[in-house]
Amino acid sequence: MGTTSVIYTARDQKGNTSTCSFTVTVKNGSNPEIKGCPDDIIVNADENGTVAVSWAEPVGSVQCGNLSIKKSHEPGSTFPVGNSTVVYEFTDDYNNFSKCTFHVDVLEHEALFAIAKAITPDGDGVNDAWILTNIEKYSNNSVLVVDRWGNKIYSATGYDNESVVWKATNTNGAPVPTGTYFYKVEVQTQGRVILKTGFLEVIQ
Repeated sequence: MGTTSVIYTARDQKGNTSTCSFTVTVKNGSNPEIKGCPDDIIVNADENGTVAVSWAEPVGSVQCGNLSIKKSHEPGSTFPVGNSTVVYEFTDDYNNFSKCTFHVDVLEHEALFAIAKAITPDGDGVNDAWILTNIEKYSNNSVLVVDRWGNKIYSATGYDNESVVWKATNTNGAPVPTGTYFYKVEVQTQGRVILKTGFLEVIQ
């Protein structure tokens, strides 16, 4: 690899000489090889809307010479909600280069909506309705409540804790009896479905 001078010298019996010289340049004709380029990463943000993300770094190699590396992010970097591009660029001594590119997709924190575990619809203004805290931030949602036998008690889309909210009534609008009920809350956000299931108590 590199440039080498080649010199031919002709000499006669009297000591007269002539020379012919030229150079031979050998270049690396192939780009650096990259192994272990990470796949795209999908994670959820924490309560602060960010998350630290780590990965196994890719490894570059060349047949001869040295290799330099430029990277847009270090493993363990903090990413915000949204899609970020991570780039590694490997360059050899002759400016041949190869890139490793992958994406870090940070989704919103799943726990941004919380589900009340009890309803006491006695008209005192406390727990009179089933509150799903922050569910109004996710308008693309669906809610289903069934009794212990699997009968549908309540269902809605666009649940918002105000105009669309369950007040412990059945599909006919009559109060449901005290007991345990089961729910399924489904939210679609950033192309992903978040599903939460569980049970709650109604105390009349």
